[in-house]
Amino acid sequence: MRNIFYSLTGIMLLLGITACSEEERYATSVVKEIQLFLDDEPWAVNTGASNKPLFIYTADGEYVANYSSLYRFQLPNGSYNIISTTQSDSIPSPKNLNDIVIHQDPTAKTKYAISAPVTYKSPFDEPLSVRMYNRTGVLRLKSTDRKSDKSYSKLRAVVSSPISGYKLSDATFVKAPTDVQREKETTTGGVNYTDDFVLFQTQSEGGTVSVRIDYLDKNNTVVQSKAIDGTFPILPDDTVQVAFALNNVDEPIIQDYTVTIASEGWNEEDINPEAPMRIPDGYRYVSPEENLESICKSMLADASVNEVKLFLKAGATYKLGTQTEIPKALYIMGQAPGDGEELAFMEMGNMSINCPDAIIEAFHFENLKIKVTTSDFFKFKNQAFHVSTISWKNCEISDLVRTMWYQEVDAAQKQIADHIVIENCRFLGLNSGGSGLFGLSTKQDAPVHNFVFKNSTFHANNLTRALITGLGSMTGELNVTIENCTFEGNVKASRSDVAAIQTIDTCTISKCINNVDCVNFGDAYVAGLAIKANNSNITDCENNGDFSANDSNIAGLVHTASNCHIENCINTGNITDAYEAAGIVASINNSEIKNCTNKGDITNAEGAVGICAYAYNTKVEECSNYGNIIDNEYVASGIVGCILQAQIINCTNYGKIKADDCAAGIFYANSRDDEGYYDQKEIIQGCTNNGEITSIDVAAGIVSSIYNCNIDNCTNNGDVQAGSIGGGILASTANSSISNCINNGSVDGYEYVGGICGSSDDGVTFEKVYNSGKVTEEAFKSKGITNGTGNEVIKDSEENHEHKYSEVVEMTPATLTENGVIKEKCSCGYINKRTISHPNELIISNDKFEATGEKIAPTVTVVDVENNPIDQKYYTVTYRDKATGKTVDQVKAVGTYEVVITFSDLYEGEMTKEFTVVEKTTEPATSDVTTGNNETSTPDSTTGDQEVSTPDLTTGDQEVSTPDSTTSDQEVSTPDSTTGDQETSTSETTAGDVETTTPKTTTGDKVTTTGNKPTTKVKKPGKVKKVSVKKLSRKKISVKWKKIKGVKGYQVRYATNKKMKKAKIKTIAKNKASFTLKKLKGKKYFIQVRAYKIGKSNKKVKGKWSSVKKVKMKK
Repeated sequence: MRNIFYSLTGIMLLLGITACSEEERYATSVVKEIQLFLDDEPWAVNTGASNKPLFIYTADGEYVANYSSLYRFQLPNGSYNIISTTQSDSIPSPKNLNDIVIHQDPTAKTKYAISAPVTYKSPFDEPLSVRMYNRTGVLRLKSTDRKSDKSYSKLRAVVSSPISGYKLSDATFVKAPTDVQREKETTTGGVNYTDDFVLFQTQSEGGTVSVRIDYLDKNNTVVQSKAIDGTFPILPDDTVQVAFALNNVDEPIIQDYTVTIASEGWNEEDINPEAPMRIPDGYRYVSPEENLESICKSMLADASVNEVKLFLKAGATYKLGTQTEIPKALYIMGQAPGDGEELAFMEMGNMSINCPDAIIEAFHFENLKIKVTTSDFFKFKNQAFHVSTISWKNCEISDLVRTMWYQEVDAAQKQIADHIVIENCRFLGLNSGGSGLFGLSTKQDAPVHNFVFKNSTFHANNLTRALITGLGSMTGELNVTIENCTFEGNVKASRSDVAAIQTIDTCTISKCINNVDCVNFGDAYVAGLAIKANNSNITDCENNGDFSANDSNIAGLVHTASNCHIENCINTGNITDAYEAAGIVASINNSEIKNCTNKGDITNAEGAVGICAYAYNTKVEECSNYGNIIDNEYVASGIVGCILQAQIINCTNYGKIKADDCAAGIFYANSRDDEGYYDQKEIIQGCTNNGEITSIDVAAGIVSSIYNCNIDNCTNNGDVQAGSIGGGILASTANSSISNCINNGSVDGYEYVGGICGSSDDGVTFEKVYNSGKVTEEAFKSKGITNGTGNEVIKDSEENHEHKYSEVVEMTPATLTENGVIKEKCSCGYINKRTISHPNELIISNDKFEATGEKIAPTVTVVDVENNPIDQKYYTVTYRDKATGKTVDQVKAVGTYEVVITFSDLYEGEMTKEFTVVEKTTEPATSDVTTGNNETSTPDSTTGDQEVSTPDLTTGDQEVSTPDSTTSDQEVSTPDSTTGDQETSTSETTAGDVETTTPKTTTGDKVTTTGNKPTTKVKKPGKVKKVSVKKLSRKKISVKWKKIKGVKGYQVRYATNKKMKKAKIKTIAKNKASFTLKKLKGKKYFIQVRAYKIGKSNKKVKGKWSSVKKVKMKK
C-alpha cells in the first residue's frame, strides 16, 4: 500500500455527520446478554449441552433461527418474537410461529417448559430476558392392594383431559377433549401397580381429568372396566397422586375403592428412585470408585474388544492417564448432567494412535470436562493411522498447555483423519503460540480432510497461531467449516501474525464473533478471523476486538481474500497505530463483498479504509461505514481504498474521514494494471457520502482521483474541506463519465474547487449533474460543476441548483410506538428522507375541573418522542364520557371524561387522557373554560443530546438556554457574563411560588406568542441527591440517583472536565432513578444530574445541578 500512498496526489479527512437515525445505522445487531428463567428462577443450559432453547421468529411469525443461550448471536435489525424451551426438540422448525401447536404427547412421558413469546427489538442494548414456565404436571396412579387378582394380566389406564395442546403464538392451551392411554402388564394381579402420566396442566384453565381402568386377560380382551370416581386437576411441575384399590378379595369385580389426592414436588428420580442409570448400548459404565485408566488400558489390550466405549457419571471425577499407541476406536462419554449437576471431570495425559493396517471408525469424547496434564491432547511422532472421525461434543477443555493435535510425520499419507469435529465445546486458556490448536504437519498432503467447529467458544491467552496451522503448506483437498463460534481473550504479540485462523482454503465461516483484543509490536498481520482466505464463504460474522499494532497490517475480519464471498459481516473494533488498516478485509481479489458494515474507528494509520483497502476484479455492494477514519498519515476513505476493474454499488459512508494526502467518502483512487494502463472502466453506482471530508491536499465526497470510470447516481451530503483540489463528487478525473450525481455539501479549498469535480482533464462527460452546495470563491479556480480544460462535455446540468420537493414518493406514518418516514423527490431526482418522530405524550392543562355550566375544554398539547410539539393539523380532539363510552359534543356535567386524540396524515393511532369534572365548591379553583375554539399550547422543542459550552468563570448553578428549534446534538456557547439561572417573565407576584409568564408556541424556527393569558409557574424541583456513578465497560457508565416526587423527568450532564465545558446533556422524560451513558470514548468523566417539571406553558422548570461525580475509564 505504501507505493500507492506516495503516488496519490492528495489527502482526505472525513469528519462525518451521521444523517440517519440510530435504528437505520446498522444492518445487524448482536444479542450480547441472555437471561433465562424457569418458573421465575434463573435457569441456564448446562455447559456443553446440545440443547438450543431459543427460537427466533419475525414479527409476523416467520421462523428465523434456533440458537443456544450459551453464546451471543447476531440478527438483522428489527423486531422479533422469541420463544424459549427446556426441550428444544419439542418445537418443529422451520415453521411459522402462528401455526405451531404442541400436542399432548400420546405416550404421556414428555414434560414441557415453554415461555410465552417475548418481543425483542434491535439494537438489543437491553438483556434478552425470557421466562419459561412448566406447562405440564404428573398424574400418578397407584394401587393400594395387598392381595392380588389373577383374573387379568394387563391393566389399561385411560385418562381423559380437556386440554389437547399448547399454542405457542399466544401461550394458550387448546381446549379440546383428548384421551391418553397406556397398557401395563402385571404379574402381581394389581399389587404395586403404579403409572405416571405427564399431561398438560389444567389448573390455570379450571379443568380436571378423569380416569378409567380397563382389565385385560392374556388374550387382550377387556374383562372389566371401571371409572374412578371424581376428577383431578393437573398441577404445573407437580404430582397429583390418585391412590385406589383395584381388587376385591371376595369378588373380582371392583366395587369399593378410595381416592386420595396429594400434591408434591417431584422429579424423575422421585418417580422411580430405584431405576438404574441409563447407559447407552454398548458402553461399559465406570463408577467413580473404579480406576478409569486401568479399565481403558485393559480393554484396549483385549483383542476380543473391537472398540472401547466407556460411560462416566455426571459430576464425578476420573483419571485417564496417558494412553499411547491406541490401536482401535475409543469412545468416552459422560452422563448428560441434570439441573445443578456438573459434567463428568476427566484428567488425562496425551494420546497417540497407531493402526497402520485398518481404518479406525472414531475417537469420540462427549459430556466431559477435560484437563490435559501434559502439553498436548493428541501427540503423534511418526505413528501410522487412518481415523474416520475424531470428535468432541459438549466438552469443556481448560488450560491446554500447547495444542489439541501435535503432529510429526516422516512420510506422506501416513497419518490421516477424514473428519475432526468440535461441537458445543468451550476451550479455556488456550496457548496456541507453539503450534496452534491443531498443528498440522507440513511434510505431506492434507492429513485432515475436513474440520468442523460448531457452537463453540475459544478463550485464548495467545492466538498467534490460531485454530489451525500448517494449512499454508498443505496440498490436497481440505474443507473447513466454522459456525456460530466465539473467540475471547487479550493477546500481546511481538512480530507475530494474530488471527483465529491463519490460512483457510475452501472454508465456510458463518455467525462467528471475535472479541479478542490485540496489541502487536512489529511488522506482522493481524485480523479478527483469518489472515488469508481462499475459495471461501464468510457470512454473518463480527469482530469486536480492538487492535493496536505499530507498523502492522490489520483487518477487522480477513486480511487477504481471493475467490471469496463475504456477506453480512460487521466490524465494531477500533484500530490504531497501523501501517495499513481496513474494517473488514485489507486486500481482496476476484470476489464479492456484500452488505458489510464497519462501525469501528480507525486512527493513526498510514492508510485507513472502512471496508476494504484493495479491491481487484471485485464487486463491493450495499456496504456502509460509520466509523471515524481520522488522523491518518497518507490516505483514508469510507468504503474502499484502491480499486482495479471493480464495481462499487449502493455503498454509503457516514463516518468522519481525515488523512494528510488524500481523503474520500467512498474510495480514493483506481490502480493501473501491470503495464500501466486503465484498460477497463470502473463502475461506481448509487453511492452516498453523508460525512464531512477534510484534507490538507486532495478531498472529495465520493472519490478523490479516478481515471476511465463511470460514476452514476451518486450523492454527496457532506462538507468537503481540501487543501489543494476538492470536489463534491470527485477531486480529479480523466476519460470518465459522471451522470445523475448531486452534491449538497459545501466545498472549500485553495486551488481547484468544484461543486461536482475539482479538476477534469480531457474525455470527461458530465450529464444531469446538480450542485446545490456552497462552493468557495476564495480558491484559485472554482466552479459549480468543474474546472476543466474546455474539452469536457456538460449536459442538462445545474451548478447552482435549489431543491424543491414537489412529490412524495413514499410515506410511512408514525404510529404510537414507531417512527415514520417520509421521502420527497426533487426535480433533479434527489430524494430527501425525513423521520417522523412518533407521538409520545398527551398533555392537558388540568385533570380536574369544576362544573360551572360553561363548556369545559382542557388545553391540549401532543409531543413526540423528541419532546417536540405535533402540529394540531395532524390530529383532531374529541371528548368521550367514560361512563357510557360515547363521544360527547361538549363537556359540562359532573363526570369522568377522556380527551381523545385521533391522528391522521403523517401519524396514525389514538391517544387518550382522563380528566374529571366535579361539583363546584365555594372556593375558586383552576378551570379551563372556553367559549370558542380550543387553544393548543406547545412546549419548547429543545430536546435531545446537547453539547453545552460554559465559560471558565462560571460560578453557581446556571441554566443554559438554547434556541427553541434545537432538536439534535448541538454545541451551544454561553457568554462569559452568565452567572446564574436566567428567566424571562412579563410580571411577578408575591403570592407563594406563582409567577405569571407569557407562554409561547414554537413551530420550527419561528416563535410566536399566544397572547397575554396568564398561567401559573410551577415551583422548581429540589436538588437531586444520592447520585452514584459506576463504570460498566470501557464505553458505558451507569448513573443512579434518589427519586424526587412530582417531577416530570431528569437531565444528566457529563463532560471530560470538572468545569463542565462542552458538556453533553441527556434528557430522561420519566421519573426514573437511573440512566446508562453509552458510546463514551474519554479517559474520565464528570457527571451531574438535575430534575425538571413541566410548567403551565409546557416549558421545563429545572432544578439545580447535583454535586459533581467523577468516573475514570480504561483507555
